[in-house]
Amino acid sequence: MARIAKKKKVDNNAGLLNVIDGIKRTDVTEVADFGPFFIVLLKDGAIYHTHFGYEVRCKRWLMDLNGGTNETTLYNWLCNLVQMKKATAGHEDEMFPETDQTKEQMLEYSKLITDANMLHPVTAFSDLETATKFANDRINYLRESSQKLDSAMNSKVKEESEEDLKKNFEQGQQEIIADQLRQELQNEEGASE
Repeated sequence: MARIAKKKKVDNNAGLLNVIDGIKRTDVTEVADFGPFFIVLLKDGAIYHTHFGYEVRCKRWLMDLNGGTNETTLYNWLCNLVQMKKATAGHEDEMFPETDQTKEQMLEYSKLITDANMLHPVTAFSDLETATKFANDRINYLRESSQKLDSAMNSKVKEESEEDLKKNFEQGQQEIIADQLRQELQNEEGASE
């Protein structure tokens, strides 16, 4: 058996971290991949990065008006989402406390809200009402789109009559003959030149 690597520990996040500039691997505390985006938690901040190159970086602390420091709302949100993903692993089908949703469903909702708000101007996180309104609008849009798709997929397909089948066949045959004729004319033009 061939030895593949001498390392005892393999960095499974190396591929994700290679696309982010300006970070030291020693500063990375956690990485969580959510499909269309991933989150990198650093000792002093967090990075939200989509797979199409959009990136938002935030610091862990924010100066308040009194000169003190507070942890930023965006950092806390991203950190909580990573923690939620870790807590959900292996418990996907368990019910989320005080809801009728599973932990997996709540994680999906949180991913949708995060993605909607992150692709919205970052100011959405400065006001909880704005963030909630935008996320609800996005969820309603997705729900309406899903309902339209469901109704289109569930609508009955009209049975083709014998006459419809005959017309389709005749039209197909006419197109084949026209293509053959066009090909013959091109061949004749090419031969005469």
